Amino acid sequence: MFERIAAGCRYLAFTLLGVIALVLVLNAGAYAFLRYLKYFQARSAELPIVATYGERLKAGYPGWDSADLNDLLYETWARPFVYQSITQFTEAPIDGRFVTVDEAGFRHIKDQAPWPPEKEALSVFVFGRSTAFGYGVRGEETIASFLQERLRGATERKVAVYNFGRGFYYSSQELLLFLRLLQRGAVPDVAVFIDGFNDIHAAAAQDLPMTPTLLQSQSRALGDIAWTFWQATPLAKAMERLQGFTQRAGRAEKSAGAPLPDGDTGPEMTGPWDVVLTRYQRNRVMIEALAAGFEVTPLFVLQPVPGYRYDSDKNPFYQGEQQDKDLYAKGIAAFDEAALAGKLGDRFISCADVQEGRDELLYVDNIHYAAPLADLVAACIIKRGDVGAWESRK
Repeated sequence: MFERIAAGCRYLAFTLLGVIALVLVLNAGAYAFLRYLKYFQARSAELPIVATYGERLKAGYPGWDSADLNDLLYETWARPFVYQSITQFTEAPIDGRFVTVDEAGFRHIKDQAPWPPEKEALSVFVFGRSTAFGYGVRGEETIASFLQERLRGATERKVAVYNFGRGFYYSSQELLLFLRLLQRGAVPDVAVFIDGFNDIHAAAAQDLPMTPTLLQSQSRALGDIAWTFWQATPLAKAMERLQGFTQRAGRAEKSAGAPLPDGDTGPEMTGPWDVVLTRYQRNRVMIEALAAGFEVTPLFVLQPVPGYRYDSDKNPFYQGEQQDKDLYAKGIAAFDEAALAGKLGDRFISCADVQEGRDELLYVDNIHYAAPLADLVAACIIKRGDVGAWESRK
């Protein structure tokens, strides 16, 4: 009797040890996979941006080596979103050659200042969509990077700019992100919100559609302690990354010829613009109220879009129907008209006209900015944003 019990215990013990050993081996392999993931090259078919444009992409990257371009596109487009409280999702952290996203949620720029911001520095948080994040360009070619460089030339104070731009975001989520940062004690001197495109795109719905990765991450956030522990293991993280690649590869087959390479698809919207402007106005008022309570100077910037004051024929990537091109041009024009009528407050500036009369290609795909356009927006913010008031802070 006791011998049978002892034999059963030994069997269970060896089985348990075997399972533990297998889990350890799998996690070791997953850790190695994650550790060297940044060195893997994605197949072109896995990237929707490549499936959409193919060789035409090279027009936006003159002089680039094919291997370097592949790394840049891979680091930009092959990252799944991850869950974040309040905002629902955020850019996945990465330490790449061209794209580095800090664990604190901001993308690194040229000469990135330390986190958290130093008290003596003039700290500037930049919020916005994928155009603010800088999809398709290096960290030093983003609006935030050029803004920091220009600010350092315009003031004697130490300047620290942080790029909190994120794919899919619009003014509602930027409001939530601003709130989240303030709650955690990350209080800038200046907060710059660069908007327009996604607010127009989201006009037919109360919120943008959530991505499959977001839905999964959202449900996982409700797990118990055991599930939380599992999420922290290398094996779970590796499986999530592989799942993200599979989802993007599947979307690549459907995205050929699509006008929006970053997946910002949604209900067709033909107006009215009061839906866009009303929601934007409410978000702006709430942001200003938060900013006032924490003594932050807010600035609201209207961004350029391909069809507004820029000959879209100069952009070989823009494949949308004429009505799609007109949609965003009319939306941005509505913002401009509201601003001229004094309806968007005295901290609103329009930089939508900075590309007017420019002959060069200002985009790396149909909507994302090349370095020259990012620099034009930064220069516009400096010129029209009352930097003198920023300098006087503290």
